Amino acid sequence: MRPSFARLVKSLYPKFKDHESVKKYDNIKGINSNLLFFDHTAEENSTTVDGSKINTAEAKLVVELVLYLLKQDVYSSKNIVILTMYKGQLMEIRRILKERASASLSQKYLEHMNKMQENLTRVEDDDNSEEGEIVQEEATGNITNLLPRVSSVDDFQGEESDIIILSLVRSNDIQTNEGEGNIGFLKTSNRICVALTRAKKGMYIFGNATLLAKKSDLWNNVISTLQKDNALDTKLELCCQNHPDTKTVIRKAEDFRLVSDGGCSRPCEVQLECGHGCPRRCHLGYHDEVVCPHPCAKTYESCRHTCSQVYHGSSECPPCETLVFKTFPECGHSQEMECRTEPKSVESFALWSYDHFAVSSRSRILLLQGSMPENPLRMWTPMPRICDGNTLENITEISLAEFEETDRFYQLQDCSHLFEVSRLDTWMDSDDTEAEEEEGKTSTAVKIKECPLCKTPVWTSARYANVVKAKFAKMNGEWKVKQGQKELEEGRDPTRAFSLFMEALELNPVLMEAHLGAGQALIKSKSYAHGAVFLSFIVKKSSYASEVETVLKSTIAIDKVLGISKVVCPSPKEEVAVMAMVQLASAFIVLRDLSGAVKLCEVVLKSHPQNEDAMKLKEDASKRLKAEAAQAAGNGAFHVGKHAEAVDHYTAAMAHNGDSLSFYAVCLYNRARAFQVLGLIGDAIADFNWSIAIDPKSAQAIYGRATFSMLNIPNVQEARALLAEAEQQMKKSHSIDHHMLLGVKPGCTSTDIKKAYKKAALKHHPDKIGQFLPRSERGGGDGRLWKDIGESDEISQGAEHVFKLIGEAYATLSNSHRHV
Repeated sequence: MRPSFARLVKSLYPKFKDHESVKKYDNIKGINSNLLFFDHTAEENSTTVDGSKINTAEAKLVVELVLYLLKQDVYSSKNIVILTMYKGQLMEIRRILKERASASLSQKYLEHMNKMQENLTRVEDDDNSEEGEIVQEEATGNITNLLPRVSSVDDFQGEESDIIILSLVRSNDIQTNEGEGNIGFLKTSNRICVALTRAKKGMYIFGNATLLAKKSDLWNNVISTLQKDNALDTKLELCCQNHPDTKTVIRKAEDFRLVSDGGCSRPCEVQLECGHGCPRRCHLGYHDEVVCPHPCAKTYESCRHTCSQVYHGSSECPPCETLVFKTFPECGHSQEMECRTEPKSVESFALWSYDHFAVSSRSRILLLQGSMPENPLRMWTPMPRICDGNTLENITEISLAEFEETDRFYQLQDCSHLFEVSRLDTWMDSDDTEAEEEEGKTSTAVKIKECPLCKTPVWTSARYANVVKAKFAKMNGEWKVKQGQKELEEGRDPTRAFSLFMEALELNPVLMEAHLGAGQALIKSKSYAHGAVFLSFIVKKSSYASEVETVLKSTIAIDKVLGISKVVCPSPKEEVAVMAMVQLASAFIVLRDLSGAVKLCEVVLKSHPQNEDAMKLKEDASKRLKAEAAQAAGNGAFHVGKHAEAVDHYTAAMAHNGDSLSFYAVCLYNRARAFQVLGLIGDAIADFNWSIAIDPKSAQAIYGRATFSMLNIPNVQEARALLAEAEQQMKKSHSIDHHMLLGVKPGCTSTDIKKAYKKAALKHHPDKIGQFLPRSERGGGDGRLWKDIGESDEISQGAEHVFKLIGEAYATLSNSHRHV
């Protein structure tokens, strides 16, 4: 740091010695001093968020000084750091700096500053870098990356910067025990020391010097030293690099407008390449982006014409726009055009007599202009002819005598061009998409039909009103599809999206994207069966229809519902068909058509093996198929009296189940009934409780547990009461009974609740679920299957859910006992 900076903390570090190198630092460009305490009395205030302090006037001064330094064409944002001791001030400075930088720094200047930063990132004395290695930062368009760092003093410990701008914030007349005024964090000596020892070449402090000197002995010593060095003032004096004799005095942030370009208020006076003087106020650096108000007047070397554009700096002149006559080499016609234009790139408008004219077989139209003259053999008028030197064989001359007297012509009202009716009809009925595909274009945007000659849109021609209406309907339908897709992507109400898709289908019933959107919206609304109808329509019209024909037989034919069964429907795009099959598979899983879901996913993966959605859905559907097969096997074993085998199958079904808690609850209920027959009372009650915990509205489980308890509770009156209570629960389907979940009676003691909780928690802990499955309790088998089942993700999800409910029950009952 400079010796003048070290003197400020001499009382804390009396043995400081200045190295010779610090005496050779260059002075800060654009400012008359390297060290200054800007003394002001602008009042502070508190933020509304956390009560932190801010001083907006001081923040604006700091930001304007930073922007001024950046415009000196010497410093990049890596050379400057802004420090403050208050979080509120830090956020305020960042906000103002970003706003002002966007308005004050041009794009050209930001690019220049980005290059400066790259040059300053050369690594010095880095053990991990080879000699001369340059660290390149990723170039981004974010202006924040090109602005100086704004940091708290605490976060900047152990670091330094060429220029430090310190915002002290505190300026008030608050009454305290120590008298008038309060400086808060600024009393802390280690923070003061860190703040004053971070700068190497330049330091500018903003604060209320009078208040600081009065409230802190250390600050009093610092301010006294600043006064001796003439570094304490109520103003900042700027010095223009281009005009060293010109000084600008800054007392408030608005004064920086006098030096808005980084120089001073005098004219720039630099001569531009065009010979004119720079019209801007004095500024530093480049003139590439300066726009001279005078014409360029440079001469083109190729044509010797003069550039008529406004002066454009060092960039090349735009192509010459002087109007000249040029000759088409293939046909010999001449036409006036801009000098920069090549004849081959435009249509030739040659003088042709009405007794012959050109016909382009490629465009399938006769090109005629104006009305028929009385004597066509004598009158001449400019007639359009498509001249194409590369395809002269496509151009033929046809005499008027070759036309029949019955041939009719039609004039387009929008541009007044005349065309032979049958050929124009063919043009208007043609498919733009096919024409673009022939030319190698891939755009699928709907376009209004245009005049084949001048490309004027056809809006008002009565003959083609239906064509125009159809185009409008198609455009409106596609717009509604995009709006509906936006509603779905942003997670809004799917009902609104569905309405937009149906409006699109009213305009164009065969718009496949609208069918896809309608199906997706219905699935998001949980109307899976209805959504499947729209998705099936797409799949049936796709190239995959034959592969999934058997899967789609059961779905309703939406084309009959919409009245388009006899309309020729276009095949959907590949991505639309694939998305429809994936969405349809997800609907089939919910509708329990699992084999159909698997088939659809297999067809998708056959042509798109990397489709992650199809892979996940196929895996889920396959697991559920196994689960349903195991459940069916359990039901079969139960009905033939093989209850132990039924328990095994129900347990396996739960292991294969995906995330369907309702299926899990049903399997628990079935297994509880099998336990009941086997006489395993504890296991039966546990499974009944599990089933109710997962599905509180399971009337079968509630009633089954109550009737089973009545058979096993000695007190008949108590059992009947429990049964009556279960019947009431079935009627009301109310939420979980916490006493029931822990297996205690209402009115029991806190000790009973605690014991019951420990027992239930141990019994149903997810980590031990494999140890407490009923098969291992009954004995028999090596237990390996049951251990694997207990560790599976699917059954663990149910176990974790029950374990969580047990904890909630204990917390609720314990809390109620504490407040009795």
